[in-house]
Formats: sequence, C-alpha cells, structure tokens
Amino acid sequence: MILAIDQGSSKTQALIGDEHGRIVGTGLGEGACHFLVGMDRAIQAVSVAAANAMREAAITPDLIDRISAGMAGANWPDEFKELTRQLGMLFHLTNISVYNDCVPALYAGSQSPNAVILCAGTSFNAAVLKKRELVWIYNNYTESVDEGGKSLATRAMEGVFRSMTGMGPQTSLKGRALAFFEYEDILPMLLDFSRGFMRKPLKDFAVIVDEEAMSGDGVALQAQYEFGLSVSRYATAALKRFDLISEPADVVLSGGIFKASSSVMVDAIRTEVHRVAPRARIVEAVYEPVVGAYEMALDPTMQDAWWPQIEQTAAQFSLVRF
Repeated sequence: MILAIDQGSSKTQALIGDEHGRIVGTGLGEGACHFLVGMDRAIQAVSVAAANAMREAAITPDLIDRISAGMAGANWPDEFKELTRQLGMLFHLTNISVYNDCVPALYAGSQSPNAVILCAGTSFNAAVLKKRELVWIYNNYTESVDEGGKSLATRAMEGVFRSMTGMGPQTSLKGRALAFFEYEDILPMLLDFSRGFMRKPLKDFAVIVDEEAMSGDGVALQAQYEFGLSVSRYATAALKRFDLISEPADVVLSGGIFKASSSVMVDAIRTEVHRVAPRARIVEAVYEPVVGAYEMALDPTMQDAWWPQIEQTAAQFSLVRF
C-alpha cells in the first residue's frame, strides 16, 4: 500500500491507496511547516494524519511499503534529506520520496503535459511541468510580497493606513480590521503592524478582505488585483523561459487564496498570462494536493489503467476541491 502525504501550514492530509489507483482511506492532522514550527511538530502532524488514514482504511502500518510526501518548507537539499530521514524513522521504511508541497499540487491540478502551478495559501510557491516532467520549482526565489494570505492582507492593511492619511480612499476595511485584530484605535494597530506583532495572524485577515471585495470596497479589490498581478509574474516568466508561450499549457491555481469568492485575482492572472501566452488555460486545481502525491507514486506507464480509479475514489473521499 502507498501512503501519500500533503503537509502545509493549514493542514496535514494523508491518503492510503493501492498500486491500482484505488484510494481506501484519508486522514487529517494539524498544519505544520517544519521551518516555522520545528521538525518534531511537523512529523507529529504527519503521524496523526497517517494514523487517521490507516484507521479509516482498516490497515496496519506494516502494510505500507512506500511513501510519497509533499512537505511545506522542503526547499533545500539538507531539508529533503532530513525530512526523508524523519519519515523513515517514523514508518520504518526506506522507499520514500519527498517533494516541496507545490509539486504534488501541480500533478493533482492538471493532466496537461505542460503546466505551471501558482500555489497560494499561507505561503506561496510555483512549479513547472514540461512534457509531464518537473523542470523547475521557484522555492526560495519567491518574493516576500507574494507570500500568500499574509501578503494579500498586508496590501489591504497598507490601504487602511493610507486611507487614514488621505493618501488613499476611505475603506470599510478599517472597521473590519479594528474588530478582527481587537483594537479600539488605529494608532496602536499601526504600531503593532509595523513591528510585526499583530494580535492575530495577519494571513487570517485575507478572508475578510475577500468579504469586503465582494461588497465592492475599492481598497479590498485593489489589494486582490495587485496580488494577482504580482503572482502572475511567476507563470509568465516560466512560460517564456521554458519555451511554452506557443504551446497549449495549463496555469493551475491552487491553495486557499484562490478559493476567494471575488474573481479579481484570477481575472488579473488570466489577463497577464494571455498577454504572453494566448494558448494557455487558467484552471482551478480539481483535486486536493494529496491526490497528486499519490499519483506521483504510481507507475506512469499504467496511467490509463489507474487514473479512472483515482477519479472515482477521490470523489468518494471528498478529495475534489470544486
């Protein structure tokens, strides 16, 4: 049996499946990026998710013979080595493949031979497939202005502060921000924002930004537009770099940020990509990233046989995102 893992900052998800594409169990654990919360907590989250998946699948750990894991924060060679070692000690296995978590999300998001993924959740990353082969992961080449929910919320908060100086339009986000972050006045909120010590995680404010965008607030809409414009650069640069601008290619959007009700971010990305690559297709990832981790552990020469099984059983286990 195969154990597939998708670990991000918001959740850790495990999947049990056989070599024929039949999913038989899934389980959840807490979100835990080893770079942010430490290796022990990250591995413990994997252990919990895997135990829950094995319980649902009604199997014991000795039946697992390989692991395919997408892990948040897996960027540098020493991190891949240590994550592989830790998973090996946890499950007493050596047949282990570890990827940055955006890579399984890319395989889960598109069946096109050529594809780019923009994965925006708590953080951000991007990766590229050419002829179904992984050719590039941005990893630490990503910029701080694009760090998922935190960066989107930061743009919105900067709009709130500009409105207070008259340098920007008034915004309903001011009252929402004061209530959400539990401040009575704008000045102490500005001070904590400047020092990086907000009373709640800044990334969580992205949901409220989307709510106000849907209500027509210009500052919220502008924050979403600027974020979409900025992250589109990774897709357009990749399509140019790998000679895909004249080829059919998917640009896959994955992660919680792209589940927003407002279409502004997606529209901005679509416009910028089509200015460079008119044959490209903007698609939402259909399956949860853990499905991609599972797919990567299967024999690619037998895809015609196992893919229908994945489609059927992924739906049964609520692994379809949309």
